[in-house]
Amino acid sequence: MTMKDFLMMKNIRKAVNVLSTVALLTSFFPLFFWNRLEGVPIPVHFGAGGIPDRWGNMTSFLILCVIAVLAYAFFMVCQRSPGIMNLLEMSPSRNRPVRPGAIEAAKDLVSYLCLVCMLFFSCSGNIGLAVALGKARSMPAWIYWALAAALVLSITVSAVRIVLANSRKSGAE
Repeated sequence: MTMKDFLMMKNIRKAVNVLSTVALLTSFFPLFFWNRLEGVPIPVHFGAGGIPDRWGNMTSFLILCVIAVLAYAFFMVCQRSPGIMNLLEMSPSRNRPVRPGAIEAAKDLVSYLCLVCMLFFSCSGNIGLAVALGKARSMPAWIYWALAAALVLSITVSAVRIVLANSRKSGAE
């Protein structure tokens, strides 16, 4: 990996982190409607068909925001130190040092997972708000599929990058 490739990957990670932050902030949008939601049932779970099947009160949005912030903080800490999640224990021989490319790929994986989670929190909160205000009846099924596809794609690409980075021979060997 050349220095240019390394810097490009780092810029992609920064862009993904910015998108994650924006998605986190959009999950706070339902809190702006706090006064309009007094006594209105809030959907707290959507079934497989996208129809709400459990209802709560206004504090559901507050709890969702707190969980989103905690998840965001967890992913940011893990991104700074991937060893926390033991992401690099895939190597068959643990005596062999982990290559820097594998560490960068693991950090990218954590940033992609953060983005998918923040998009999930944002979609859940904002679609829950739309249902509570009567603007929508259900969560569109394509959201489930898009988030699942993004999750599978990010895990697959990062796992392949980690394995390839660990299997490359360095010039010293």
